[in-house]
Order: sequence, then structure tokens, then C-alpha cells
Amino acid sequence: MKYAIKLSLPLVSILALAAGASATTITLVSSPTTTNYIGSVTTADAPAANTTYDSSQLSSGSGTAVVAVTNPGGWAGAIGSSVWVSNVANTGPTEPDYFDPYGFYTYTQTFTVTGSTKIASGSLTVMADDTATILLNGVVLEGYEPLGDDSYCATGGSGISCGGGYTISLTGLNLVNGVNTLTFVDLQAGTGGQGDAAGIDYLGTITTVPEPGTWALLGSGLLGLLFAARRQVRSSTI
Repeated sequence: MKYAIKLSLPLVSILALAAGASATTITLVSSPTTTNYIGSVTTADAPAANTTYDSSQLSSGSGTAVVAVTNPGGWAGAIGSSVWVSNVANTGPTEPDYFDPYGFYTYTQTFTVTGSTKIASGSLTVMADDTATILLNGVVLEGYEPLGDDSYCATGGSGISCGGGYTISLTGLNLVNGVNTLTFVDLQAGTGGQGDAAGIDYLGTITTVPEPGTWALLGSGLLGLLFAARRQVRSSTI
């Protein structure tokens, strides 16, 4: 019994370290509490039908909280627990009161990762009007879909549009130890000579696990604790 008691504190420490090194799941979801609107880069004319992303389209800064779109008729229904969000509430393809000017609208969600720098598993489902480019920590994950006839949003391919969710895999991607930024650059072209409705909707999860170096550090710590416990027991019996 005395031996078990003397080992109890090191054992508690070992279990705490192991729990801290377990997998972590993070939810990525569009909502007024998780998504920020950073700003826009407007253009005099509608972006070309086959526009590709470049950094001049990206807005920077801390931004402001987005708002839920009040009348998203014409867009596919929001994905799961997400909501369609935009820089203004009264946008949407069937909302006649507001038109986002031609250009590029930047939205972000940030999340913090501690001690793990790779996504073990994950995916992200996205919709946007007209289409969007997605970046993770500045690295492009998915580009704009060709606009096509742009009846409500991009129709020229099978990528990100407003007619249904488009899913990309996040498994194996690298993260940073600290704050990570998921960025959406929403392209707005429109057909009415003044722009059109703009908004995004997304939902996904990522699961992280400790990198091999983290497990090696944990292992060293566990061995050290076990060695200390053994020495403690030996000294008590002398």
C-alpha cells in the first residue's frame, strides 16, 4: 500500500501528460460569432469569367464580425449548423435592396493549435456567391470556379458555387503552433451592371494529433517521472 501511495503523484502526472497529448478536434463553421469580414477590393468592371487568385485581391486587417444573411433565397440551404454570412444582412439573390459592387470580399476564421502542426484528418464543405478561393495560413487550397452564365453564382465548373456544398480534404495539411487563419476570398461578378449578392457558407472539422517530436518529448518526460518514482521508493526503504 505504501508503495502504491508513493507512486500515485508521478502516476497522476503521467496521465495528465498523456491526456494533453491526445487528439484535438476543431470545428470550422460560418456564423456571426466565428467568421470575420475583413474588407473588399472592388473593381470597376466584373471580374473575368476565368479569374484566378492573386494576392492583390486579398484584404488585410482584423475586420469585423459578419452578419447572417436574412433572405438567402436562390442559394442552396446552409450546411448543417452553419449559416450564410456576408458583410451586410440584406444581401442575397432574391433581395432587391442591396448589391455588393464588383470585386473580392475577404472573410476569415482563426483557430489556435498547441503542440501539433499537422492535420490528422479533416474536411471542409463550402458554398459562395459567386465563387471563392480558400487559403490556409496564406496557402491556396482551392481556387475560383469559372463563372459560366452566372445566373445566381458560378456555373462554369464543379467547384465552389452557391448551388450546393463543395468539399475539400484538409487531411495531411500543415498548421502552425499557435493561431491559424482560414481565409475565404469571395469573388463577386454579377450580371446587372452593378454587382450582385455576395456571401459564403461553410462547415468542416479538423483533428490534430501530436507530431512524432511531441511524442518523443512526452516519452522522455514519462521515463523521467518513472525513474524519479523508483528512486523515491528505493530511498524510502533504506
